[in-house]
Amino acid sequence: RAVNPSNGLADQYVLAIVADTAAADAAGRFDVQLQLDANVAEDNTGGAGNGNKNNISNLFKTKIDQKNPTFAIAATDNQGNPAVQPFRNNFFLTLTFGEEITGLAKATLNSALSNATLVGDPLKVDKTGGVWRFEVSPTAAAGTTDTVSFSFPAAGVSDLAGNNLAAAPDREDFAIDKKKPTGTFVVHPSNRLSKDFFVVTLNFDEPVSLRKEDILISEGSMTVAEPNGAAGDDGNGRFTRY
Repeated sequence: RAVNPSNGLADQYVLAIVADTAAADAAGRFDVQLQLDANVAEDNTGGAGNGNKNNISNLFKTKIDQKNPTFAIAATDNQGNPAVQPFRNNFFLTLTFGEEITGLAKATLNSALSNATLVGDPLKVDKTGGVWRFEVSPTAAAGTTDTVSFSFPAAGVSDLAGNNLAAAPDREDFAIDKKKPTGTFVVHPSNRLSKDFFVVTLNFDEPVSLRKEDILISEGSMTVAEPNGAAGDDGNGRFTRY
């Protein structure tokens, strides 16, 4: 309020305080303290120098935060456990910030996604407000492969002090596979005539999992069921069956 020109007094003073950023701690935060000692503020009773003085000391503290929140993203299940790529259907993304944040809206997340859409609203999954999870639905058509990308904008999401993300995070890509593997049989000897046994090699266009009980044989039996002598596929999608 304006100072009374007749006596130079006012009942309200506005102070502009500049924080000393050199005093910040490792987290980028620091305390600002304002103290009004007793007997320094005087009213106009009895004229200048004779007024009533404040009788108590007033202390005000606040915290200053100039640190941008950190950010990490991971593909998970709906409980936050790590998920294995590639994905065939919907999957979850978990966002972990270094502190509580605001502004994480569905529209913001949808704008950060490529080749996918958000299912429902983002869910805050911890008490601190720093961990959020949302479901992603890939738009890839059946029988195709694709990549879902997530590029979080640096603006729009901030901590409670108004600091935006430290920088635009790098783009994260997630593999989508809706294509069914194909396989072919190769029989040895090629004329399929043998005295007591023959060898069948199954060739797939990508690595697959396959068990002995997955193969049905009529009028015969399978004596060995190992992929090229290993306890799984050989990494190239080739399985040899006897």
